Amino acid sequence: MTIRQLATALLLTLLACPLAAQEDPLVFSSPPRGSEQQDMERYTPLVQALSAWLGREVVYSYPKDFTTYSFAMRRGEYDIVLDGPHLTAWRMQRLQHRPVVKLPGEIRFLVAGPASDPALTDRDSLIGLRVCGLASPHLGTLQFMAQYANPVQQPVVYAQRGGFGAVHKAYREGQCRAALFREFYFEKKIPAEERQGLKIVFDVPALPEQTLTVGPRLGAADLQTLRNRLTDPAVATPVAGRIFASFRPEATAFVAADPQEYAGLERLLTNNIWAWE
Repeated sequence: MTIRQLATALLLTLLACPLAAQEDPLVFSSPPRGSEQQDMERYTPLVQALSAWLGREVVYSYPKDFTTYSFAMRRGEYDIVLDGPHLTAWRMQRLQHRPVVKLPGEIRFLVAGPASDPALTDRDSLIGLRVCGLASPHLGTLQFMAQYANPVQQPVVYAQRGGFGAVHKAYREGQCRAALFREFYFEKKIPAEERQGLKIVFDVPALPEQTLTVGPRLGAADLQTLRNRLTDPAVATPVAGRIFASFRPEATAFVAADPQEYAGLERLLTNNIWAWE
C-alpha cells in the first residue's frame, strides 16, 4: 500500500468514527423496583416504543441494586432515565439532562402517630423523637429531614429496610413514637380501624412525581417527540401501562414536566450524602 493509499484509508476511518459513535444505542434505565424479569416486563414496551419514535436503537439497562444504578448514573451511562425528582434535579445540574414528562400527581409523605398522644401536634413536636422511616437515601426520609435546618434540632429516624411494610411493623412493635409513610401506603395499606387510632402529625411538603429525563445525546426535537407521544393517552397507555400500574394506577398518560419544579431539589442529595456532592 502506498503512502497516499494509507493516508486515504486513515481519513476514511476517521470520518467513519463520528458516524459509528452516533449509532451507539441510547440507554434507558430506572432504579430497580423488582427482579430483572419484573423490571424487563415493566419497561420493555416503553423502550421498544422509544426506539421506534426516535429512529435509533434504545436498550434497557437493568441495575441489580441502587448502588449499581447510582454509580452508572453518575458516570453518565444513561441517556433516558425515569426516577425520582431529587435524582432528576441532580442530573439537570451535573449531567445536562432535561426533564421531559412526569407521572401525574405528586409524591407525598406524612408522619403519623397515636391519636391519643397530646404531645404530637406538628413538625416541631417531632424534634428529638424517634421516627420510624426508610433508610436514606430514600426520598421520603431525605425530604422529611430537609425540613429541619438545624442538625441539633431534628427527629431521629429509626431506619428500616424492606419498604413501608417494615416501617409499619416497627411502629406497631413500639420501636418509634411516630412513623413516616408515603401517603398512598397510609391511606390504602393501613386498615381503616387502625387508622382511626392514628393522627397525621406532619404533612411533608409534596414533590413532583417520577420524571423522565433525556441526556445530551438527544436533541430538542427528540425531546419534543417524546413529550408529544407520552402525553397522549392513546399512545402512552399501551406502552407505559405497566409503569402506571406500578406508580399511578389511575394514570393514562404522562404530563409535561416543568424544569422549575426541580429547582434546588438536588440539595436533598448533595447536602446529605457525600458521594453526591
